[in-house]
Amino acid sequence: MNKLSSIIKYLKENDLLAVIFIVLIVLALTFFNGTKNSENPLAGQLQENNLASSPQISNNFYLIPQSANQFYPFRDWSVVLPNISAKAAIVSSESGNKVLFASNIQTHRPIASLTKLGTALVVADNLNFEDVITVSKNAIEQDGDESYFVVGEKIKVKDLVASMLIASSNDAAYALAEFLSSKNDPATSTINLESFLNLMNKKALELNLLDTHFSSVTGLEDDANYSTAYDVSLLIDAVYKNSQLNIYVNKPRYSFKSDEPVVQHNLSNTNKLFEVLQGILASKTGYTDGAGQSLGMVYELPSGQKIIVVVLGSDDRFKDAQTLIDWTQKAYRF
Repeated sequence: MNKLSSIIKYLKENDLLAVIFIVLIVLALTFFNGTKNSENPLAGQLQENNLASSPQISNNFYLIPQSANQFYPFRDWSVVLPNISAKAAIVSSESGNKVLFASNIQTHRPIASLTKLGTALVVADNLNFEDVITVSKNAIEQDGDESYFVVGEKIKVKDLVASMLIASSNDAAYALAEFLSSKNDPATSTINLESFLNLMNKKALELNLLDTHFSSVTGLEDDANYSTAYDVSLLIDAVYKNSQLNIYVNKPRYSFKSDEPVVQHNLSNTNKLFEVLQGILASKTGYTDGAGQSLGMVYELPSGQKIIVVVLGSDDRFKDAQTLIDWTQKAYRF
């Protein structure tokens, strides 16, 4: 105690006590700001995007985040925000830990066939991809599909997954959900997809998709089936990182033969950007009259940086997505 009193007396006599007090306050404020930003990275990124329209930002100004894990990429504020038609859109780094562009990313919207990303994750968790499914009449009567299959056709789970993710087949999505539902409740003769939808919503919670609700396995018009651009970015990232599914979402084409009767199926990806872009690592399209055009992609830039691009409610999803990719390469230094 005497030693402490002596130290304080010495600091007072030499005018050092106030200096040490100020230094401690600065250190405390720095720690508080760093903790605050790390607790809510999405809010920090939204604030950063809002600065893009600020007239006080000078040309060639780079915003450097405080915490070390957010040091890259640098934002070049001399590059103006892109002009797109999508009602909601996001560009984020892989895993969604840094938002590079944001437009209405937490607004609930119908997502059409992007729903099938959730369907695919449930299938991957619960079915053997070598199992064979007999396509039912209910499956082929789903709206919005070409006649991919015939009643009684026997097709492997993996080929139905490919049809659902590459060609966006509603028939395939329904057949998969119907098969799993019948396995979960073999006693009933009436197929009820409620158990499958419960698994989809459970999966959404596991992925922390807090603004997503599934009431359809195909994504056809349903007011209770919705998500956000931010949640979809996490959803497609999860599919990309799933070893059973990522081999399908990066293919421009896919061919297979059903087991019985033997029918050759040749699928083309509904994402036309496969024809002009080389870096697509994962992709899913969606469209209904109510949802408009939608697209989710994981894309590798020429620099090797992987980004996630999602557009919802677009008039031209391919143009919007390409615009966002081009803008990201100009607006950021990786």
